[in-house]
Amino acid sequence: MLLLRGGFLLKSVGVILVLSSPSGCGKTTVANKLLEKQENNIVKSVSITTRAARKGEKEGKDYYFVDREEFLRLCSSGEIIEHAEVFGNFYGVPRKNLEDNVDKGVSTLLVIDWQGAFKFMEMMREHVVSIFIMPPSMEELRRRLCGRRADDSEVVEARLKGAAFEISHCEAYDYVIVNEDIEETADRISNILRAEQMKTCRQVGLRELLESRFPLED
Repeated sequence: MLLLRGGFLLKSVGVILVLSSPSGCGKTTVANKLLEKQENNIVKSVSITTRAARKGEKEGKDYYFVDREEFLRLCSSGEIIEHAEVFGNFYGVPRKNLEDNVDKGVSTLLVIDWQGAFKFMEMMREHVVSIFIMPPSMEELRRRLCGRRADDSEVVEARLKGAAFEISHCEAYDYVIVNEDIEETADRISNILRAEQMKTCRQVGLRELLESRFPLED
């Protein structure tokens, strides 16, 4: 919502905020920081999955749980925009939730790879704000990946090779941010989102408001 002088209020439509980065660049940590701030009226996208609910998971909060047949039906009907199979289970992003949030003025956060991001840019371009998070350097990315102590040297090299390929697509994004500090990066993205939400193209009823408050004289 946008409050203007004179006591009148304009509603802004929601933004679909897409974050991408190579593994080890901090996109998940940055996303969590954005949600923790509870600024800019932003929520995390809730995916649909075919896997069984785990203990403590709630329908509609953590995931929407469906069987494989229903998932494939949703894909074929276009109700799932982007999906992937992980360890035999399907995960997908529901179109309706995104469209409902846009209409309600709620922004939705999606953390996805460059291929998924490109699909959203193609299908929902007017609502998507895409940000690619870069490492300060490949040397720093190598240090971060090795510091995890979760992967052997071959896996690290494969991740670095994949990172170089992903980075080669970064110019297609609306913004590119080098992540040297998590807090600073989250603040920059928060400022970008605030500015995008304030764009005139996202202010519902602006033309009617201008015509009623500032009529052109004949």
